[in-house]
Amino acid sequence: MAGEGVVAELVRARVPFVRATVVRAQHPTSSHAGDIALVRADGSIEGFVGGTCAESSVREYGLRVLQAGQPLLLRIVPGDALPGERRGR
Repeated sequence: MAGEGVVAELVRARVPFVRATVVRAQHPTSSHAGDIALVRADGSIEGFVGGTCAESSVREYGLRVLQAGQPLLLRIVPGDALPGERRGR
């Protein structure tokens, strides 16, 4: 999980980031409510919000949130695919 020390450091350095927080999770996800990850403008992620599929969605939409400057509640459902991705991989 991304610690508050990392958040404070990014804020102090004025590095843009998005804090992604799991608000609800159910089987078959490996994440839990309260899990947090930070998405930086370079697309790097620190922390955990789920497996590879969830992480790629959080990265994609986290970068969009950084550009738009507006909050977003993202719902990730098994089998969902981002535009241009294939389902069932």
